[in-house]
Amino acid sequence: MKRSLLIQHLHLDYWTMVLVVFVFHGSHPCPENYFDPMCRYTCNCKATCSLLGYCDDNGCKRGYFGYHCQYRDLATHWDLPTTIYTDGDDTTCQDDDTITSVKIPMSIMTMTFFMVIISSEPTSKEMLEEMTYELEQNGKKIMCDNWNVTNFIDNNIIYVYCLTSVNVTSITLHGKAVSLLCTVNISGGRNVAINQPIRFTPLDQYAARHTGGVDGLYPTSGALNPVTCFKGSENVTKSIYEITLDVPKLISYFMIINTPEALNRKKLAGFKIMTRDEKNKTISTYEEGSNPPDGRPNYTVPHSAALVPVKYIRLEKDNALNFCEFEAYGDCLPGYRELECLYNCTENCVEGICELHGKCLECKVGYWGKFCQRVCGSSCVGNLCEQNKGGCILGCLPGYFEYDCYRVCENCIYNNCTMDEGLCIGGCKKGFLPPSCTDECVNGYYGINCSSQCGARCPKECTKDEGYCLNCQPKTYGRNCEKNCFNCKQEQCDQRTGNCTLGCKDGFKEFDCSLTCSNCKDGKCHQETGNCTLGCNYGYKGFDCSLSAAELEILKESDTLQLAIVGFIVFLLVVLLLARLLKKKTPPPHSVVAVGGGG
Repeated sequence: MKRSLLIQHLHLDYWTMVLVVFVFHGSHPCPENYFDPMCRYTCNCKATCSLLGYCDDNGCKRGYFGYHCQYRDLATHWDLPTTIYTDGDDTTCQDDDTITSVKIPMSIMTMTFFMVIISSEPTSKEMLEEMTYELEQNGKKIMCDNWNVTNFIDNNIIYVYCLTSVNVTSITLHGKAVSLLCTVNISGGRNVAINQPIRFTPLDQYAARHTGGVDGLYPTSGALNPVTCFKGSENVTKSIYEITLDVPKLISYFMIINTPEALNRKKLAGFKIMTRDEKNKTISTYEEGSNPPDGRPNYTVPHSAALVPVKYIRLEKDNALNFCEFEAYGDCLPGYRELECLYNCTENCVEGICELHGKCLECKVGYWGKFCQRVCGSSCVGNLCEQNKGGCILGCLPGYFEYDCYRVCENCIYNNCTMDEGLCIGGCKKGFLPPSCTDECVNGYYGINCSSQCGARCPKECTKDEGYCLNCQPKTYGRNCEKNCFNCKQEQCDQRTGNCTLGCKDGFKEFDCSLTCSNCKDGKCHQETGNCTLGCNYGYKGFDCSLSAAELEILKESDTLQLAIVGFIVFLLVVLLLARLLKKKTPPPHSVVAVGGGG
């Protein structure tokens, strides 16, 4: 596998810059070896890079990797031994199955993340999932201060995020994945000081431009180049060179590239580096101490407060200050992304933390995708799904299957099926063929596993579940056509109810013609009401001729008695009413009052 695969992976996440680049550049592209709308960043490709900073198929040059090849590789810089894991070639890989552990030495520095690439095999991802690692500092195991999250870039590439506040000297990998190991890149951050605003003491009169020092250009000859280097004035007692970062960033270490000629290297000896936060409060101070007094070709200075956001970086020394490049290696604060660190990670990233190009390190529960913008299937157990493809981590709720649990288990007797293939657990519902339970029984069969045959009276077929006949033979009815049509004209009756569809034969009534027309002349009566159509036989009366002469006499006598009782009751009510009226009209007797006389 070539590095270009990684670059292509990252390309899709930065497409929104295309229009901006064309607007800025058009017929005025960036100078060679630079990219970005402001032409700020240097190209670290083996060959050339596009205006967007993407490398061609040759990938990153040795010592750089990752997003636009901006990350410095702590496993390859500073003259570390070259192995097949650190040669900058992803096609040179381990092929010894017996090797299951390897130690990768690195420059003594704090760390943010590392990347592991192994040969692409059918089981590559499983091997990477089982791989473990240990961080050491001179033989002493150390732990991550933050994150400790693993992200798959592909089935054979992972990023392991592990932010440390102390220096690391090696990473040891364990597991079967080591037998396929191709490349290990250890992030030393990216140069966040490049082309940032600066302020300084007066330049020397021979200095070509003031941006030398953070322009990303190294001297190409044995003498100080006033175009690519910073040359301060000789007429000052203290030189100051201060970088203002556009936004606060985390800084792991600084690199200072001295002037190429040995005579002037001492002009950097004794320098001091100070960092300050947004409120201009001092974070850290480092003093070089003039060791050796004549200066060194280059300096690497760890930042003692790697987890504290830095806004201002100040380089100073007594007298004139000369150097060719000042670099600050670090990254965005957690929660911010892109080269400029101006954009927030999406709200669905756990703790709002994402990679430089915006991919969330982890998604909040219920979300998946590079930017955690997609919702997990509602049928995932615990609403948990895998970040890259949305597969349900804990399986599906009963009744669903497939990796994202969107498909419904069809026709399963217990509404449950295997997650991968959707095969019913416990068998199919009646009427479906195992094991998939998606096909119905063939004609003529029904029931569990389609093991029962339709009844002999079903001329065509029956229902697939219970075996009920769909069409009965003539003169039969019922679920299984087990009953005969009786007393129906032409023996035609409804298959479900048995009711005669063409009416009853003479002498029968009701919907199913189950009752006879009794006592009717010629045995004829109306099918629904049962009333005799030609009258009654001798000795019978009534609409349906159901009453004999004797029964009619008894009914008459009963009716006469009832009328007499009713008449007597009415008479009593009339008498009582008249008596009440007479009582109201009779006046009450007058009262007599005795009056006494005098004697």
